[in-house]
Amino acid sequence: MKRKKIYILLTMIGISLQSMGQQKVIVPKFQKYVKVDAGVNIRKSPSTTSQRLIEYYNPEDEGGESSGITVKWEEARDRRYKPKAVNADVVPVISETGDWYQVYYSNGYDWGMEAFSGVAYISKKFCHDVELAPISFTPSKNARTFKDYIVEIDEGGGDIVVNLWKHLGGVLVRLQSKQFVGWDEAEKIKDKENPTDANFRHLITLFTNKASSLTYRTKGSNEEYKINLDEYKGPTIEM
Repeated sequence: MKRKKIYILLTMIGISLQSMGQQKVIVPKFQKYVKVDAGVNIRKSPSTTSQRLIEYYNPEDEGGESSGITVKWEEARDRRYKPKAVNADVVPVISETGDWYQVYYSNGYDWGMEAFSGVAYISKKFCHDVELAPISFTPSKNARTFKDYIVEIDEGGGDIVVNLWKHLGGVLVRLQSKQFVGWDEAEKIKDKENPTDANFRHLITLFTNKASSLTYRTKGSNEEYKINLDEYKGPTIEM
């Protein structure tokens, strides 16, 4: 009888996860991905005279809690802040404008750095088409993998939150949470060998079906790239 109950429980979880796998997720509709030559400027508009994306470093913050790095569009230069042009590596293309690609660039959320996520332009003559490779994910001890979903418990920074990821079309998508997902939700799944169907259903209700970030890599390279989608307002597609 005990084995039968366990079998029924696992079957219920399988049915639930099957329905989760059918959930549509809204992701950006990129035309393609391109690799950018080293040292090429990222521009605010499709012109070689438009503002560049610049990394500013405040030397007065050296050794403090922050590295003092700010990424933003070029302004009147103040040499005290050591401006440096930001360069891209592999970026997704939203559209084409003459000899320019409209791309979505994100420098991530590194500690001590003010992040930038937004639309930019890069000259086509410095770009080369690349193909995505299936991305792998090695779950940490705080992650649980269920079909194409990954539930990750993040206990950094003094808070406990739950992150939800999904594999889609060669990229790893991080879904947005509708609200703070904290201690109670984490406790319900992190220590259970077989979380219940109800646990998963409750967790899914705390997330939207809209991607908050994408992680991807290209063929011939083991390096992974992450795009935060905070400022993305371009075309999307349901997958």
